[in-house]
Amino acid sequence: IVQWVCLSRVVFGECTPEESITTAIEFARLADMCRITSMESLIAEHIKATILANPALEGSMSDNWRALDTNTYCLTSQHITLVVSLPKGYPVRAILATATVEGCLRRHNYKFEREASRVPEFSVDLLKAVRATIESITIEYNATTFEDPISRVRLGLRRT
Repeated sequence: IVQWVCLSRVVFGECTPEESITTAIEFARLADMCRITSMESLIAEHIKATILANPALEGSMSDNWRALDTNTYCLTSQHITLVVSLPKGYPVRAILATATVEGCLRRHNYKFEREASRVPEFSVDLLKAVRATIESITIEYNATTFEDPISRVRLGLRRT
């Protein structure tokens, strides 16, 4: 918090992607508790960058498509339960829900399905993210695609 107040920036130390995301969420929670504002988007961007830099391993690809948990590979159930304590509309909440959209649309038993059914706050965030993503669906010939809201890559819409 002192780094942010004095320097208007935060430097997270070297750690695993999961720890980096946990630290960012905890920092956001502490800042919110202290009513420190204007850094919410910065933390959300840090989490998004961590997600993009640490996709699922290529060995988990299916049918030459990218892995179904590419955006959620370094996210944990704990992240979901921590982030819902932040206020509605908080960018960090939105980025975790947005990361879950690909799996939700492309897989019957997606990562965080249990959390989506048991944590109402996360369900609402995920529904908003899915609704926004549905607007990007296109149907051409035999292919139905959507734009992944994290990477902005067009992906096939086929459930496994």
